[in-house]
Amino acid sequence: MTAVATVSVALGGCLLACSVVAGVGQVAVSRAQADAVADLAALAAAASLSTGSTHAESCERAAAVTAAHTGRPVTLTRCAVAGRDVTVEVRAPVRLGGRLVRLDPGVGVSGRSRAGPAP
Repeated sequence: MTAVATVSVALGGCLLACSVVAGVGQVAVSRAQADAVADLAALAAAASLSTGSTHAESCERAAAVTAAHTGRPVTLTRCAVAGRDVTVEVRAPVRLGGRLVRLDPGVGVSGRSRAGPAP
């Protein structure tokens, strides 16, 4: 193997490793955003419930908070009220790629949160 071929293979391996690390980073960022939006939606729904709103109205409030998120598009997938506690689940897509190539493989991460009055 010539020196040029060896360097080319080494650079290709480095690029592949960097791509994998960047992909893992994108998943971590999407997961953190999904968790943060789930926290905010659950708190908003619990606050709404504590002011006398119905279960449906509280879940509508959670959906509104989720829809207002301006980062990655996050969707509310579940809202459940049990007593005075609210549990929400959201889903956020993971986008892979950079400025030149954007891949959307249909992969997503979920976030879940529960909120209610202090015990």
